[in-house]
Amino acid sequence: MDEKSQPLTEFSTDVGHYQFTVLAQGLKNSPSCFSRTINTVMAGLEWKILVSYVDDIIIFAKNFPEFLDRLRTVFNRFKQFNLKLKANKCEFGMTQLKFLGFNISHGGIGLDENKVKSIIKMPEPKDVKQLQSFLGHINFNRDHIQNCSLIAQPLYNLLSKNNKFI
Repeated sequence: MDEKSQPLTEFSTDVGHYQFTVLAQGLKNSPSCFSRTINTVMAGLEWKILVSYVDDIIIFAKNFPEFLDRLRTVFNRFKQFNLKLKANKCEFGMTQLKFLGFNISHGGIGLDENKVKSIIKMPEPKDVKQLQSFLGHINFNRDHIQNCSLIAQPLYNLLSKNNKFI
């Protein structure tokens, strides 16, 4: 954390006054600051050997030797920027993983079964606003729903001003 920002994190207890010297989670700007830091550290590597989202970094490779080489590159970046990883929060060499509601593997990207269940369990829309919310969930996942536009067309027709929502 920048020294000028440290006084902004000051807090008091009955045994003294303290300031954070590293970025504390829970502060309003922590996620955006952390994401910006990771983007800076991984500059030039994003979408070439890895993808990152907040505090997750996924390194992809065609085979294990290539993965190890790319992992070494990422570790060197962390070392160069004096950043450390917590081993218990890391998983290495996975052939499939769940990430942001998707299953990712060598076979491609598919919807996580829990995400499908949550959509199925959504209550039946009772008004236009609830229908719009439901269609938003469907649209976000439309790449994974065969014939999505044909299936959803009757629902979209309900959004027309000329139709009454029943």
